[in-house]
Amino acid sequence: MKKYCPSLFKYIFIVFFSCYFNIVNSQNAFYEKIETYFDKDLHSQAEKKLDSLYFVRKGQFEISDSTLLEYYVNLGNYYYYEQDDESAEAVFGKIVQIRKILYPNNVIRIAKDYKNIGMFNSELKNFGKAIDCYHLSEKYFKQAKDSIQLSKVQASLANVYFDKGDYHLARQLLEEAIPVLKRNDLDGIVADAYLKLGEIHSELEAYPEAHQVLDQALEYYKGLEDSKGEANVYLNRGSALDAEKKFNQALERYKKAKQIHEAEKDTINLEKDYDNIGRMYRKTGNYVASLEAHQYALSLAESLGKESEIAGGFDNIGVLYLVQKKFDLALQNFQSAIKLLVPNFEKDEPSINPSTRELESVSQKVDLLDYLRDKGSAWLAYYEEKKDKEYLKNALETYQCADELIDLLRYSHIGETSKYFWREKTNSVYANAIKAAFLLEDKETVFRFFEKSKSALLLDQLRGMEAIQFANIPDSLIEKEKTLKSDLYHAETANDLLQVQKDYQAFITVLENKYPQYYNLKYDAKTTSIEALQNKLDKEQAVLNYFIEGDSIVYILYLRKDKVELNQSKLPNHFLDSLVYPFVEKLKNRNSNFQKLQTEAKILRNILFPQDWIYPEKISIIPDGDLYLLPFETLIKEESRDHIPHYLIYDHNISYNYSVKSLLQKSNHRNSTREEVLMFAPTDFYANRHTSLSFSNNLYQAIKENYTVKPYMNADASGKNFIENAHNGRILQLTTHAKADPPQIYFYKDTLNLTDIYTLNTQAKLAILSACETGTGKLKIGEGMISLARAFAYAGVPSTITSLWSVNEKSTSEIIASFYKNLDNDDINSEALRQAKITYIQDVNQMQNQHPYYWSALIFIGRDELGAKKYKPILWLALGFCFIVFSLFFILKKNR
Repeated sequence: MKKYCPSLFKYIFIVFFSCYFNIVNSQNAFYEKIETYFDKDLHSQAEKKLDSLYFVRKGQFEISDSTLLEYYVNLGNYYYYEQDDESAEAVFGKIVQIRKILYPNNVIRIAKDYKNIGMFNSELKNFGKAIDCYHLSEKYFKQAKDSIQLSKVQASLANVYFDKGDYHLARQLLEEAIPVLKRNDLDGIVADAYLKLGEIHSELEAYPEAHQVLDQALEYYKGLEDSKGEANVYLNRGSALDAEKKFNQALERYKKAKQIHEAEKDTINLEKDYDNIGRMYRKTGNYVASLEAHQYALSLAESLGKESEIAGGFDNIGVLYLVQKKFDLALQNFQSAIKLLVPNFEKDEPSINPSTRELESVSQKVDLLDYLRDKGSAWLAYYEEKKDKEYLKNALETYQCADELIDLLRYSHIGETSKYFWREKTNSVYANAIKAAFLLEDKETVFRFFEKSKSALLLDQLRGMEAIQFANIPDSLIEKEKTLKSDLYHAETANDLLQVQKDYQAFITVLENKYPQYYNLKYDAKTTSIEALQNKLDKEQAVLNYFIEGDSIVYILYLRKDKVELNQSKLPNHFLDSLVYPFVEKLKNRNSNFQKLQTEAKILRNILFPQDWIYPEKISIIPDGDLYLLPFETLIKEESRDHIPHYLIYDHNISYNYSVKSLLQKSNHRNSTREEVLMFAPTDFYANRHTSLSFSNNLYQAIKENYTVKPYMNADASGKNFIENAHNGRILQLTTHAKADPPQIYFYKDTLNLTDIYTLNTQAKLAILSACETGTGKLKIGEGMISLARAFAYAGVPSTITSLWSVNEKSTSEIIASFYKNLDNDDINSEALRQAKITYIQDVNQMQNQHPYYWSALIFIGRDELGAKKYKPILWLALGFCFIVFSLFFILKKNR
């Protein structure tokens, strides 16, 4: 044994060191080979060698993991700096996968990898990929409970959403991240976050807030002695002052930024400075200085080779030429800007626009929309100068292209507030498109843009309901979608919202693949045609559709089964402030001057109902802007007779809709409901929060004479009971208190807001909101009045009776009770309300109670359908008696 062991150990020692030196030699050869590939710029071969080593792992040796990753990082950086984006992204993806396999527990490092890839994609304007990577980074930082790194990712993600145009979500992310960053003394990141927050506030037109946070950013940058940061603050302050039309003050800020950038020889930012200075000179009328500044900025952008900045330079010069009415030069510059942003679009002729497919490939859609809008404005102004209809056609085609881009923007923004923001921002496109189509006498296109300008977000929801109904989606998926949408509305933090958005998008992708009919129905952006509407109209029915351009022009589209009329009228000066608002205020005040009320009612009637049109009995009104505040039935056709004005209500059954599409939308009722009427009436309120409602019991007694009613009174009339039982009623009767700002409806002890109603599970055909101000709220340009009534429409209720101001409880209860009696005669819903109001006016004894305050606040919004299925005790008893007699007769005859 003593002889054997040394020999054995010696043999093992020799074998081990032979292998070791072979491995070392092999490693050295491998290193040399990789280094050779890098030295000779044979990076693709280096990548193949690395891939074979890692993914096969069958060689005689294994390179150390850290060295392997280091080589991949070097390779990815090479591709990145060579602008080989596809190869760079592939290599960075491999780095993450390698790290996940080799170090699955190192979640911090994996999170940082995803963050780096997110930053890479963000720089390349690959916003979708950047967002996905940042989400994954968030996931791993949360797992590691690293709040500091998580806040840094939120700040980076906010920048992506800002670049994407989703300003509200970007703001929410920063407002969550900044307190954490401040607590950890990350002053540089805090300064940048305040700077970006200032930009966001400016974009959202919240200028006092913008200046406040920009002051905070400036303070941080000065403490850090960061002159570049200071210059950025001056740039943003200039932008805010520009938007506030304080052009000389803005010019001063831009010049301060320029001084800093000149001292640092910062060519990139100098280009932006000169463009900003050029714009301020243009706005102050110094066109020569403006052109010099813009041309110098353009030369700097071209020297940098950055296409987005070059495009912006062309657009700025185009706007300057447009102001000077040098239309050809303006159009050439706008076309140059568009060409630079749209891949593979090389058309120099300004009359040619990008195709739909080309628009989809654009990453900077927000900027492109500005350039298309500017080009459309140039064509329209050119027409007004030369009266050449070809220019008008070119304008319309450009706005139609812009409209396609708006659709792409709308669907890319999930956040509701961001969608509202974009509806406001794009309204000028629709206004000019309507103007161009009107001048071309193109009624079909005017009609289409009327529709595009109204309630698009509501229509998105209704279109989705229609898709569910007609695409045979399983109930389980319908419930899944409802749950996800509810989570979207009720997300409390930006992180929660982002996660739900991701889950919702994944769910929609599944539906798109498995149920294409559903997807096509839901996301079909085509508007209804005039012919489709006319086919649905009765002979004695008309639709009056309004569009107000600013406060100066109203377009009215009049549609009947066999007729289409279009009218453009110049409005009186300050139409809204001097006429509409004062008239509505007089309606809301029962003690207002009756004579002045009649005078204003007649003026409004002459403006809003052109005299040369013949109006049938039934009229569906689709308002625009502040016309949502106006009950049209109070307008006066003739002078008063017997001291009672001849209101339009006497001659016409007037109802309201959000758009033609909502007027024609099919009902979303898959199953029958249990009760005819669900009545929620907290006659008294918990802790006396609101005044008692003494007429609720009277209304309940009136309703149950002809209908089966499930009453929820007093403490039973809770918001919780309403949410849980709303699916059981064909008519939802809410007799309670409410307010418009913000929209809330009160129950015995709790309160429901818009988001609660949006996600309501109901199959009701009608909601009657016997409460104050349920039809008013905040006006959103392009969407209309964001009210409780609209929330019920969003939940799928096709018709609503709602109120425009604080109603009188007694008169409201009497009118609603009469409405139910009229439904018993199988009248259509809006006619039942009209007759109830006329009955009230004729039956009241005192002249003062005939004031419109008492009866005109209640309006009918939505589609007419037959009245609810009545419960008629006498009829059913008679039928039952006949059945018994027939049965006895049959039995006796059989026994004979």
